[in-house]
Amino acid sequence: RTYAVPVPARRMGQLEVLYDDVLLYTAFPDGGDPTAGAAAETDAEAEEAGALIRVDLASGRSTTLMEGVVEVAVSADAGTMCVLLDEGGERVLRAFEAGAKPPDEDEDEGEIDPDRPGDLSGLVDLDGRVVLEVDLRREWAQMFHEAWAATEAKVHPSVLEGVDMAA
Repeated sequence: RTYAVPVPARRMGQLEVLYDDVLLYTAFPDGGDPTAGAAAETDAEAEEAGALIRVDLASGRSTTLMEGVVEVAVSADAGTMCVLLDEGGERVLRAFEAGAKPPDEDEDEGEIDPDRPGDLSGLVDLDGRVVLEVDLRREWAQMFHEAWAATEAKVHPSVLEGVDMAA
């Protein structure tokens, strides 16, 4: 099916479908040739920050959820959105309810501290949470052995005729 989406002509990025009648998309400031498409996109443009906009197709109403959005991802159940933001030149990751505008105040009508990780600010603290150590020598050896095992399992024996399998 094809639906007309009630949005103005503009430079857009990602499109996420939340459920039957709600869409999220990123919109960027005008610039460049909009007809040039992806071929004209440079690395700088790929990292440009824009706005995250929610469109309710039933009512035709658009709402800007937040500014400074570099990238957005919605969970498989469409319940949570993870947003990579450019906040004054620093990249931060925030998680919110998908399609909902982030709160400006907490339940006591106090201002939300955007630098404090938690549900209200949405800030995901990545410092010290993820540590990945890679032994490249072992990694490459494992990849080689897995590729060789797949080759032995899937390639017809006549192709490997004369190959020293023990080496």
